[in-house]
Amino acid sequence: RLQLPSLADALALEPGITVTRNGPVGGFTGLRIRGADATQTLVVIDGVRVSDPTAPGGGFDFGSLLSGGIARVDVLRGANSVIWGSDAIGGVVLVESGGSDGISADYGSHDSKRIGGRERFDAGPLTLHLGAATLHSDGLSAARSGTEADGFRQYRGHIRAAGDIADGLSVAASLIHADSRLDLDGFAPPTFALGDTAEFQKAKETYASARVEYRWDNFMQSLSLGVADTNRDTFDPAAGSIPTFAARGRSERVSWQGRYNDSGDALSAIVGLDREWSRSATGSAFSADRGSTAISGAFAHVNLRPVESLRIGAGVRIDDHRRFGSDTSLSAHALYELLPMLALRGGYSEGFKAPTLFQLSPTPSGFGNPALAPEESRGWDIGFIVRRSERQVGGDPVGMRIEASLFRRDSRNLIDFVSC
Repeated sequence: RLQLPSLADALALEPGITVTRNGPVGGFTGLRIRGADATQTLVVIDGVRVSDPTAPGGGFDFGSLLSGGIARVDVLRGANSVIWGSDAIGGVVLVESGGSDGISADYGSHDSKRIGGRERFDAGPLTLHLGAATLHSDGLSAARSGTEADGFRQYRGHIRAAGDIADGLSVAASLIHADSRLDLDGFAPPTFALGDTAEFQKAKETYASARVEYRWDNFMQSLSLGVADTNRDTFDPAAGSIPTFAARGRSERVSWQGRYNDSGDALSAIVGLDREWSRSATGSAFSADRGSTAISGAFAHVNLRPVESLRIGAGVRIDDHRRFGSDTSLSAHALYELLPMLALRGGYSEGFKAPTLFQLSPTPSGFGNPALAPEESRGWDIGFIVRRSERQVGGDPVGMRIEASLFRRDSRNLIDFVSC
């Protein structure tokens, strides 16, 4: 309803979230949850983990994620590594493509133009969603002292299909592709201070996923595959038509999950297995680097409701990384309904983040350290929830929910870059 061009602009209005952006729309945008670094936020789009293996910290750039073509966003605050694995130290952002059908267009300052459209089709047991959007903006200078506007343009399309193909058997698949160009400011000689330059960056992002799910009685199991591919090239017209920096990153992940929910809601459990392969290749006139790795994980989480007013849960996860070995994460939580409209809650959670391929690189010009261990965190939070049951007003549900939280997170083995 706010019609903001970037999803990050909308998420910045949520409690506990801070957004930082370098320059105009399209510039690198990091999202921090509860004070954690932007690279410690896991982002999942249609089931695909979209971190960039070629980025120094492996974080996701929200600058290229427009608000159009999105049906739902969930934000999980605090460490969630038991279920989600690496990168989920600050929290998790889950994005589902889709949205309402129709065409929209708007125009704003800096000659900003945005057009988008979505349509739904039914093909037998499957429902197909198609969408496309484009954004063009002259932008403004990323350098404070600059006078040259740094523009941004993006073409984006997505297709998603889902449906029930047999009794208890459902399938879903998604494909998203974005083609972007962003004007950059750089560090030109002789002062090498940030200022106006003719440099620009081209990026192509492709995310694909497929999922098969089978349900019978109180059991459900699913098998998922996700692929994320990111290509980035930086150009300097003064140096010719060959990219001055090129990056190619790709990750592939396969996962299986099994769930059980009893009919009385007294017991639920989830177990899972997953494996992810990542590789990256970067190159410039000064150096080139290439690397690959893999990580496997297994987890289990159980929720109990021993009495009507009390819910408790606990989980454990074990990951094994090809480079640094194994890591274990734990979590526990409880919620007690003191009154029909008042609930108290608290929890303990651990998180970890595997070093990126850039950080682990053994190449002399790659600035890495193969001996790095994963970043780890331990945290707790307590709080209360006040709820007022929904009522119908003019056909729309109206209610009230107030939450307050006190949390603390302690981290160790944090990885930083120091220039020598």
